Amino acid sequence: MKTGITILLLAGALPFQALAAEKVKILLLDGQNNHNWSATTPVLKSILEKSGRFEVTVSTTPAAKSPRESWAGWHPQFKEFAAVLSNYNGEDWPQAVKTAFVSYIWNGGGLIVYHAANNSFPAWPEYNRMVASPETRRLARAGITVKYTNTRWKFACPST
Repeated sequence: MKTGITILLLAGALPFQALAAEKVKILLLDGQNNHNWSATTPVLKSILEKSGRFEVTVSTTPAAKSPRESWAGWHPQFKEFAAVLSNYNGEDWPQAVKTAFVSYIWNGGGLIVYHAANNSFPAWPEYNRMVASPETRRLARAGITVKYTNTRWKFACPST
């Protein structure tokens, strides 16, 4: 039942785009987690795609403790998607990926965190503000504002 409720919330996270004729493009990030991401990701992808409202692309990071060189080829193209669904809880991303992700979110990209992904990066202040992590507790306390205007969500965050 818990999974059903979570998926219902997840599938309804972008209702503003559900009315559009084309499917909402979701980028699902995985590759490391303290939970079984390799079993969870296919389930999340299947549920979303079976709804007929979403097109899901999976981007898998290098495995934990991979050499730095293996991260060099991982550059998700966030801007091509309406939202990012994170099923990731692992090592820090390369700085270039973090910078691109922050830019994507602050320019209206969507973010959905699944389960442990809310505490992925304890030392990354922008991410913790995005997800209102346990360290920040609440959006308001973190200074984040979320506004829906003309079929787009806009996120605003004070600079760190």
